[in-house]
Amino acid sequence: MFETTSLTAKTIVVRNKIDLCKNNNFVDSEKEVYVSAKTNAGMDKLTEAICQTLDIVGNEEDLIFSRQRHLDALCLVSNSLQRVLADIEGAWV
Repeated sequence: MFETTSLTAKTIVVRNKIDLCKNNNFVDSEKEVYVSAKTNAGMDKLTEAICQTLDIVGNEEDLIFSRQRHLDALCLVSNSLQRVLADIEGAWV
């Protein structure tokens, strides 16, 4: 059920489905956060824990967490849009 990680890996244990628990006396720590994906409870604490773990400082609203494949797709879209804009500008000359 649990994956083994290297001793140097930064990890956060995320306990989900707290909305189904009758006892809501959860104590978050730097390495363990309780959340509900359904109700968004604890998501602010999860974001804070991620920022602390990754040593991210700044405005949380500016943070984007993404998979590499999503970033690659966005780069492809950006490149395509730049080519289209160049073609449009070239057509008006």
